[in-house]
Amino acid sequence: MKNIITICGPTGIGKTGFAIYLAKQFNGEIIGADSMQIYKYMDIGTAKPDTSERAEACHHLVDFLDPAKEFDAGQYAKMADEAIDIITHKKDFPLWLAARVCISGPFYTACSAPGRCAGHPGRTERNP
Repeated sequence: MKNIITICGPTGIGKTGFAIYLAKQFNGEIIGADSMQIYKYMDIGTAKPDTSERAEACHHLVDFLDPAKEFDAGQYAKMADEAIDIITHKKDFPLWLAARVCISGPFYTACSAPGRCAGHPGRTERNP
């Protein structure tokens, strides 16, 4: 089992700064779990970490997707699993940074567990 720290709360309360602090303290890397911060070009109104904040700690799944591309929760779950594997393989510590609605716990489990997304259009089943 992999240990992951989850930081969750509304926009603008300092989650990013706190996550960066923890990343520095515990040799961690941040996995973004915000539905809007994944998109390129959407810098206003998303409280996306700026380039200086991203330079302070490694961020995964932030500012990587063109808004014109289709993307769903199953694809996100697969990429998040891959990021967790990469981080833990390096012996670093994953920090899950979520917004108002945490996409962790039951939601993440439901969208990433093997077989759970089978039969749902647009969802990708997680590799066991």
